[in-house]
Amino acid sequence: MPEKHSAYFELIEALQSPDCAICRRVKDKVNSYFKNLLDENINDVQFRRKLREEGGFCSPHAYQFLHLNDALATAIVQRDLLQSRVERFQEKRAGGTGQAVCPVCAFALEIEKRCYGLIIDYLSDRELINVLMKSKGFCFPHFEGLAQCSAQLPGWLTDFQIERCRDLIQALDRFIESQNVASGEKPLRLSKADEESWERAIAMFYGYEGKP
Repeated sequence: MPEKHSAYFELIEALQSPDCAICRRVKDKVNSYFKNLLDENINDVQFRRKLREEGGFCSPHAYQFLHLNDALATAIVQRDLLQSRVERFQEKRAGGTGQAVCPVCAFALEIEKRCYGLIIDYLSDRELINVLMKSKGFCFPHFEGLAQCSAQLPGWLTDFQIERCRDLIQALDRFIESQNVASGEKPLRLSKADEESWERAIAMFYGYEGKP
């Protein structure tokens, strides 16, 4: 088993969040990407050149950037990208091609791969197992990605994921029943987890919002 380092402890922390741990790690890293862009990279000539070559952001990540509400940074980046797009249009007219690849999507997918490798490396680690078994489980896309990166996932992990799915189904049943109370009947009292079950169902099925 590899020596434990910062990435391991960050994963342990993510497993204690209410989200899929891999979703949490990716969202945190993407937030850091944009923070670094605003704090350091906006004036980095090489970074901006690379961003132009990559064609800018996809729609979800462009709006995430926009919602940071940094007008000057947005203006600088988009001015660069608009000029680059004009040049690409001219190249295409002359027979050239250019494929846009969102750098944040590529970065997010790389973080996912690192998480898969880290989890697989420590699947026999008692601390990770204990924390994982108390977690909400993984979203379907990341559980399937984990399975694809492993020769064979241990049976206990698949059983755990199934159990978490069943827990969510039961929470959804309670939520649905609470919405079908006949007039005059006392409504069911739901836990916070039950009240949020319909939102958690989307997150479990599709992963975090904006996932590539």
